Amino acid sequence: MEKKAEIITLAVIWLTAFFAPVLSSQDTSIQDLKVSFWGMLPFFLLFLANHFFVIPKFLFKSKFVKFLLCNAVLISAVCIADSLQHGKPPEMKPPLPVDMPVDMPHDTPPDMPPPERPKFEPHHNNHPPLKAATLVLSILVIGCDCGVKLAFRYIKIQREDDLREKQDSKNKLAALKQQVSPHFFMNTLNNIHALIDIDPELAKETVIRLSKMMRYMLYDCDSGFSELKKETDFVLEYVSLMRLRYNEDKVEISTEISDGLPQNKKVPSLIFISMIENAFKHGVSYKKKSFINVKFFVESEKLVFLCKNSLPEEPPQNKKQGGIGIKNTVNRLDLIYGKDYEFKINKDGGEFSVFLKIPLL
Repeated sequence: MEKKAEIITLAVIWLTAFFAPVLSSQDTSIQDLKVSFWGMLPFFLLFLANHFFVIPKFLFKSKFVKFLLCNAVLISAVCIADSLQHGKPPEMKPPLPVDMPVDMPHDTPPDMPPPERPKFEPHHNNHPPLKAATLVLSILVIGCDCGVKLAFRYIKIQREDDLREKQDSKNKLAALKQQVSPHFFMNTLNNIHALIDIDPELAKETVIRLSKMMRYMLYDCDSGFSELKKETDFVLEYVSLMRLRYNEDKVEISTEISDGLPQNKKVPSLIFISMIENAFKHGVSYKKKSFINVKFFVESEKLVFLCKNSLPEEPPQNKKQGGIGIKNTVNRLDLIYGKDYEFKINKDGGEFSVFLKIPLL
């Protein structure tokens, strides 16, 4: 794309230069066009040499001294060629021979002397060997060509960097997704393992529900974004599985999803599950009553996710920190939204809360 635009730009510039007499005057003859063509030809050859040889070979390889020397030689050649072209004296007719009679008017008196014959004076060329205009125009041709070449090269590099950055973002998102899937799968299998001895039939139903959830993770999340309704349904399924593991008298679990959510909008796939997992992992105490509360609602045309959980008096020593965690969630949000999101973590007494506000895509 940049190459085509560069060719078109240079073609317009040189066509304008070659046909300047036609554009500037209404009475332009073929001879004027020839003069304009031959006058611009050395500068066009200078441009070709600089554009296709000097710039790629020296300027783009940071060989600035050779670049300047080579262009100095080319400019000198153009100036010398211009001097030779315009330094030739114009052709003059020789004077009449001495023995050729001079026509006298009929009414000339006989005693009047004949008029003097024209004297031949050789033509002296006052054209300087190196015209300042040629030197300045040559430098302008080199400078303009370098400017156009560097400008389109910069555009190309910027586009390639943008594509590379997007590709890196996709690769990082894919890596984060690969971290999410095993983490969720491992925790859910632990829940099912706990159900096998308590209620085998319920454990079988849970396996079926888990297979549906895994199908969603494998296929519906492939693009990295999912519909908000599918994502909230997935969260509800996960919370329902976690309810089976805990006694309602000991752990109060609630989910609130606003009716005004735009269900067809897109959100990053599995972006909420890690924070909910952390709430269950670190917010449940077996010594005192605990709670976990998950909310989804819209505020200022953005989706708000709020997850609150109780904090035990002492963190469990047998639980190791692992998985994708909050850090990788923030990294993923940075890749997707840049600075256009809000993420806050707050510890207030015995409560831990996570607040996330993101644009709806």
